[in-house]
Amino acid sequence: MNRREMLKQSLFGGAFLTGSTTMIDQIAFSNSAIEDSPNQEGCIAPRQAKAGAVAIAYGTIHGGKDFPLRCRGIDNPVATDGSLIYFVWPSERGDARGYIKPLGDTDANKIVFRLRMGRPEPPYYLRWRKGDYYLYTPPGALIKRASALIAVRDEDESAELSHIQALSDMRMAVLINLTFSGNGQDVLDRLAELDTRIRQDTSGIRRYWNEYRELLSETKKS
Repeated sequence: MNRREMLKQSLFGGAFLTGSTTMIDQIAFSNSAIEDSPNQEGCIAPRQAKAGAVAIAYGTIHGGKDFPLRCRGIDNPVATDGSLIYFVWPSERGDARGYIKPLGDTDANKIVFRLRMGRPEPPYYLRWRKGDYYLYTPPGALIKRASALIAVRDEDESAELSHIQALSDMRMAVLINLTFSGNGQDVLDRLAELDTRIRQDTSGIRRYWNEYRELLSETKKS
């Protein structure tokens, strides 16, 4: 993916308005990542290659008819706090399911999805809900991933794309905070101005990081 494609697919290209995902699909695991292996004895792979993402369980999650959890050899699996769950996106009928998987080599700081039983504490961006199950993204998860991506050195081949995603995550975190505070026209105006500058910039965009941090601090205080 080159810089132009990344900008189109990131929040700066309007993906937030259309509900599209960005590099989440690349960071989230494909089905092959949860297939059985010597180091993943408790895993069970989906029968079909469907899109999904890895979520972190917040609290204890019991699988049920609204959201069946799968784990080899266990009839009624339970995901404990901090467990990783491969979330398969709902079908046309609204069905979704999860596959419990071990932590392995996963960098948990880059996972922006959270899954829990019961309503999460605001602010958050709700991605899916059925019954008492919530799949959501809190600002803190986006900030953690952004901090990891912005730290990629400029010499690295993927540095520019990582920095674009980092700023995109910070932008999303600001927007989530604004939905909770309810008053931020000035912040939205400044975000729009930043979007324009980033789309038109032909050099490194890492220097915009502090501006996003300032906007984030303002929305956290409001």
